[in-house]
Amino acid sequence: MAMLTIVDVECVKKQDTVGQDSIHVHVSGTHLAGPLAMGTRDVRVLNGVTRAFTDFAIIELIEVDGAVGGGNDESLGTVTARASDAGRGILTGNFNRLNGADYHVRYRVTA
Repeated sequence: MAMLTIVDVECVKKQDTVGQDSIHVHVSGTHLAGPLAMGTRDVRVLNGVTRAFTDFAIIELIEVDGAVGGGNDESLGTVTARASDAGRGILTGNFNRLNGADYHVRYRVTA
């Protein structure tokens, strides 16, 4: 069994044109963190945000406008963490699927 630890979330460029983005971190469909109010150049350190997994875990960032799970949720992309990444130190996933948004998530996989 491997352990995924989300270290931090960095906003290089926010999705919303007005106000802050409301970012939620999901791993393999489970909400792990958020809402995180994020503006351009903000970094949010996530202490103790972990998830056990077997072969791989899919990290997804979702920008929410309005109620969570509503029609305004926007996936900023996904990154796959693999058990074979254990011991590689801190890795960075880039989330920029939508025009205008650019986020980085730093994470670690341990055995």
